[in-house]
Amino acid sequence: MKTIHILMFTLAAVLLSTLAFADHYHKGYGYHHGCGYGMTNWNMGTLDGDNDGAVTFEEFGKTQTDRLRSAFNLIDTNKDGEIDESEWNELKRVHGIGEDNAS
Repeated sequence: MKTIHILMFTLAAVLLSTLAFADHYHKGYGYHHGCGYGMTNWNMGTLDGDNDGAVTFEEFGKTQTDRLRSAFNLIDTNKDGEIDESEWNELKRVHGIGEDNAS
């Protein structure tokens, strides 16, 4: 069961990253000359949590983790801390992902 949750979370992360890039393109921002990284904030001051003039991996990761948590919470519609199969299927339905292209 834990393996299924890990797999579902990983798939959600991949899907949400894809959706983030799609939204980025949709808003007309493009790929920023090959530097996509799935960033939603390019402001160094915002990323630099301790204001030391540099962004550590932990600071960088926190912004990504916060985005993943927010996306997870959107999928977890009953707010039980887990994404069950019905919630996952609803996500796929809303985004037009059928059984033939779900892999």
